[in-house]
Amino acid sequence: MDDLSSEKTEMLLQFQDLTGIDSMGRCKELLESYNWNLEIAVQDQFNQNEGRAPVIQHSGQFQSPQDQVRELTRPIAVNIFHPNQRIYYASAIRRPVNWITWLKWLFAFPFRFTFSTVFDVFVFFYRFFVPDPRSRITDPYGDVRSFIEKFESSYGFMHPHFERMTFSQVMQKSKSEFRFLIVYLANFSSEDCTLFNTACLVNPDVYEFISNNALFWACSVESPEGYRVSKIFRSRYEPFVAVVCLRDNRLTVVGRIEGAQSGEAFLQRIRRIINDNTSYVRAARSEADDRNLSRLLRDQQDDAYQESLKRDREKAKQKEEENRMRKEQEDAILKQKQEKKMKKAETKLLKRTIRESFPAEPESGNPDALPLAFKMPSGERINRVFCTQDTLALLRNFVFCQECCPPKFDIMKSFPRKCLPNPEASSGSEMDQTLKEYGLSKNELLFVQQNFDSDDEESETGESVADSLPSLTNGKDPRADETLEQDSVEDDVDFVGSESSSDYEEEIEDFDHELIGDHESTT
Repeated sequence: MDDLSSEKTEMLLQFQDLTGIDSMGRCKELLESYNWNLEIAVQDQFNQNEGRAPVIQHSGQFQSPQDQVRELTRPIAVNIFHPNQRIYYASAIRRPVNWITWLKWLFAFPFRFTFSTVFDVFVFFYRFFVPDPRSRITDPYGDVRSFIEKFESSYGFMHPHFERMTFSQVMQKSKSEFRFLIVYLANFSSEDCTLFNTACLVNPDVYEFISNNALFWACSVESPEGYRVSKIFRSRYEPFVAVVCLRDNRLTVVGRIEGAQSGEAFLQRIRRIINDNTSYVRAARSEADDRNLSRLLRDQQDDAYQESLKRDREKAKQKEEENRMRKEQEDAILKQKQEKKMKKAETKLLKRTIRESFPAEPESGNPDALPLAFKMPSGERINRVFCTQDTLALLRNFVFCQECCPPKFDIMKSFPRKCLPNPEASSGSEMDQTLKEYGLSKNELLFVQQNFDSDDEESETGESVADSLPSLTNGKDPRADETLEQDSVEDDVDFVGSESSSDYEEEIEDFDHELIGDHESTT
């Protein structure tokens, strides 16, 4: 604060005293934001406390003086002619009390009447050319502040709490806080006002009662703000006191007191006016509380409704998402089924095409005839006579064209035990090998084995692999059965080289005759 001049330091202290802000740094920031305009800074703080529009616009620029005055003196609707209004007059004219004062009064009456009449006529015509300076309001807050400073300098600080705001603002405060408002209009040049100030306002009982029960606002009729208020209340002479409160949902003047009087009489009249209208203020406050409670409940209900609506929307969105995902899954499953059906149809057509283009079996006397037997996974046995010059691809196509052939399969040779080339894992040159080059012999038994590395696809007969196996294995692992079968074949092969190989040779001859007989019947 040392960098501030003495004038700004004094303004800072005044701003802190008027606004009640404890932080000196905060006061300095506010004054700097208002360009050290003390009056507007204080007024804006009061406006913010009362919930009114600020003096500074949103753009950060100050309003024009005309806009500021218009904002500070905005008219407030008030009923000044209520039928139940209490009115107390104390005559400002001293009535004669004895014959000497009566003679003086009668002697001076013509002069007073003539003077007052001529003066009123002169002022009436004079105002046509020179308007009353009090009719032009330039600084309403300054008028109120100057009255308070002048009153405190003359009568001290023992007085009711003066509201440091304009008349429009104090009326708005009375309405929003549901409190009585006492408006006092004075004229420091009037002897009656001097008597009223000393007898009533500095009376401890009076200012204590007023401070506890009502807001108190005062101004001089010699200033533009006080003159404007006197025109609103249509006061005839000063001192003038009006009691305002909220009655029938409207600010109403429920009592007025004009003229000088004693402190006891003034306190009695003020107390009577306030007591007569306390029930109305309480009713208005109760109605406002009920409205606020209803609004609060309505806001809570609206919040609950919005929350419920939000949850319902989230549930609907979640349900819609679930339905969408379910539909996508169903579409995917349907698509898979359609693809499987198409694949089955294509496979069936391919089998038929291969079967129709398959070459005929060689004759029985053909030296290149190569009879072979195939044992399918279903247990069915298929015989066919190939030519030694036929390729492994032709052999595999023959197995593929069988109705009981699984979608994916391997052809196993029993002795030596090995798997014939698979087009998926072998090159084209391997598949082009002839049966003779590969080493297949006559009457050899080949095993068609289901390829379990593939997915669980359905077989050409419409049955799944798992459904087609139990009939073969009786609930056992089909690969174990195949292993056992292959082992049995190996045992048979081993048996060929044993001492009882003649019996095995007889079985092979019977198998050859069976293949030849089947071939002849086919041709």
